[in-house]
Amino acid sequence: KYKCLSSDFYDRKYDEIKKILEEWANSFETVVIIATGGSNLGSKSIISSKFKTKNNIKFFYLDNLNSDIISYHISNLDLEKCGFLIISKSGNTIEVVSQSLIFIKLFENKLGKKKLSSHFLSLTTNTNNIISTISREKNIRVIELDNDISGRFSVLSLVGWIPAVIAGIDFGEIVRGSNNIMSTLNKNDSQQIIGAALMSTLSQSQIHVNVLSTYEPRLLTFCNWHKQLFSESLGKNNIGMVTQCSLMPLDQHSQLQAWIDGPKDKIINILINENNGSNIDLDCSGIEVAKFLDKKTISDVINAFIQTTTQSLLESGRPFRIISIDNFDEYTLGELFAFSMLETILTSNLLGLNPFNQPAIEKAKKLTKNYL
Repeated sequence: KYKCLSSDFYDRKYDEIKKILEEWANSFETVVIIATGGSNLGSKSIISSKFKTKNNIKFFYLDNLNSDIISYHISNLDLEKCGFLIISKSGNTIEVVSQSLIFIKLFENKLGKKKLSSHFLSLTTNTNNIISTISREKNIRVIELDNDISGRFSVLSLVGWIPAVIAGIDFGEIVRGSNNIMSTLNKNDSQQIIGAALMSTLSQSQIHVNVLSTYEPRLLTFCNWHKQLFSESLGKNNIGMVTQCSLMPLDQHSQLQAWIDGPKDKIINILINENNGSNIDLDCSGIEVAKFLDKKTISDVINAFIQTTTQSLLESGRPFRIISIDNFDEYTLGELFAFSMLETILTSNLLGLNPFNQPAIEKAKKLTKNYL
């Protein structure tokens, strides 16, 4: 029923595109992705996860407007060894259009218009929008996005897999993980259904803040992706939830006080990777004041923080849940993507909301254009 919950990664119509991506991987040292919001955070979650890659390519995401950052890239990019991905479903996103114009003009001035087609790709819907119009005028290839998949739900589509393929990340494993979650939907103990029932019930019980915290730094960008997914899908009609994200144990110093002793308007989700990877031992021999840490490991310290947080939340009577993964790899990330999208869609359905629109944002976009 929902296209966003399946992937077009294996669709043969993209064979030619994959050959182009292979050429990019062999030719470029850097790929700049000009995108924002849902068109940006999905693939950024994948790239920032630091999975093993076949290709040693640097990725830069121009996902926010800032003159200093733009100027830095203008001064430091080797354009001859750089590819540019322009991604915007609407093709009219002002941040994306603005930065695209800057780098297209920069490239033309330095390397000539004829080379644009081999260094730029545009991903947008097949409409007469700004990005597609500019691309046609500049002879930049346009790869058509599915108009039925909104940006924040597009991570399993080519919006997610094109950067992954260039990086040499095994996107097939991400698809396999997402398919595994889909296969559990009809089971009586489906965690997506249980989670949606929990979230919709809490939302109707004055719990309006959904905190997603993680002790796995590589999942922080995923948490930011989830923040847009959940907030933009559920915060409507004066009901629903807004999501915050948090990196632990860092944020125990800034957030835990409010979680356990502040307003009772939050559910705290704690995302834990049971496999902490290589460990580091603490040697406190001869240091009496730190004796309690002697022969402990960094994992021991992190686990103590986790136990402290969960016990504190339990004693305070605040709602929380633990989301535990055995290992963090492409397969698991695919599971997390599918689980999050399913839970969001099901929660929206239970609350009588449309998870795929964003009327307030569209109004704000029109106002911005009017001011310009």
